[in-house]
Amino acid sequence: ITYKPFWDLAFAEVVFCAVIGHEQVRGCGSQLMNHLKEHLGKEGITHFITYADDGALGFFQKQGYTKELSLPKEKWDKR
Repeated sequence: ITYKPFWDLAFAEVVFCAVIGHEQVRGCGSQLMNHLKEHLGKEGITHFITYADDGALGFFQKQGYTKELSLPKEKWDKR
């Protein structure tokens, strides 16, 4: 998993997440994601975002991600 933390805004972007094919559906990705959430949560990260292709949507939905942002707009829209 590659991620980019935005410490001052208390969120992180999951930039890349991959598990080799023969290890998929064995829980490896879920374990990695749970570890990341726990680790960054201790550092003050409260939200995660990602951009997922159609093949990865199911995985991220199982991890609790939604297509709608629950992060307040003022945290991510700095225009």
